[in-house]
Amino acid sequence: MLNPFEILRDRGSAAPSLYVFATGAAAGLQQLAWAVPGASAFFAGASFPYSQEDTQRVLGFTPEAYVSQETALDLALAAYVRAWIPGRSAIGVGLTCSVSSTQPHRGEHRIVAAVFTESVCSVMSAVIPKGQGAGQRLQDGAIADRVGLILVALALGESDAASLLDFVSGQGGSPEFVADAFPLARARLLSRPWFRADGHRAVLDELPPRKTVFLAGAFNPPHAAHFGAAQKAVETLALRYGEYRDAVFSTTVNPPHKDALSVAEMLQRIRLMEGRDFVLTEDDPLFLDKARRFPGAHFIMGADALIRFLDPKWGQPVRGMLAEFETLQTKFLIPGRVVEGAYVQWEQVREQFSESLQGYEHLFIPVDFRQDLSSSQIRAEQHR
Repeated sequence: MLNPFEILRDRGSAAPSLYVFATGAAAGLQQLAWAVPGASAFFAGASFPYSQEDTQRVLGFTPEAYVSQETALDLALAAYVRAWIPGRSAIGVGLTCSVSSTQPHRGEHRIVAAVFTESVCSVMSAVIPKGQGAGQRLQDGAIADRVGLILVALALGESDAASLLDFVSGQGGSPEFVADAFPLARARLLSRPWFRADGHRAVLDELPPRKTVFLAGAFNPPHAAHFGAAQKAVETLALRYGEYRDAVFSTTVNPPHKDALSVAEMLQRIRLMEGRDFVLTEDDPLFLDKARRFPGAHFIMGADALIRFLDPKWGQPVRGMLAEFETLQTKFLIPGRVVEGAYVQWEQVREQFSESLQGYEHLFIPVDFRQDLSSSQIRAEQHR
């Protein structure tokens, strides 16, 4: 097998960016990558979170088992997030192992490794022969390094599962291989879909809706208008009503009129939203769906979206919908937006839909914020 790190180097600017997390054996992958002259062209970095506490910090939560397919895949997904930058593909590799030490272990010795790219998501788990002592430990580490190398080559289309399985079997191991682990990767992401600003990950039940104001969107890409509107909405609630809430950005992964987000696209949004509270949700395309899921939450909605929201041609019975929002204690914060060349604020929308809104005006709170910027505009400029 050709050295996959040299292949990455030789591909130049077309090469994916690579990041590796190894929690035990396979620490040698970092040295092997660094040893290739010109590695800075593709090597984003590597980390060796050896202690359980450091692994928890990397993942953002405590795994159920540290040496498992799930944890190896979680590490590969986290590595992909570290590696990816807009406009460039990426490879994330995660390895977690239980190998020889100075004292014999009670359980099996095992190497579990995963690789993730936009088109490849695979996991290998292998029980390897038990042993102890420094020499056996070095040998186990060399096996793990080789597994990592083959997975990188597989991601590049320069190797295959048979080569991986043959190698591990030749070392006395009993390998299992999941070629298509995308469904598992998706399930892993959506099992803890709240990516908190502090780096922790949580389940949705931990999110307090009555202390939250959501800004829902595709964020492709996120930009200053998103962040500015969220900040201004939080300030408006605090200064005008003495109500203190945190802004949480949310993306529905299976919107009704667009393709569902791939796992890679979810990870890319997570990278772009680092340092902010961000939630991935599914099966909640409408504001009413979101309000039912998060009763008591508030939502930020631009004046342009509010016009569509109140237009009966979209099929929603407006009065009944507003009555349910009131029951759910949902409110909307409305920054102004440009609509067909004219800047529109809450007051103009209220006047346009006065009959539908009668008795429910209190559900809407104007936000004095304007920044004429959109994701579609940014994408158009990037493709010029």
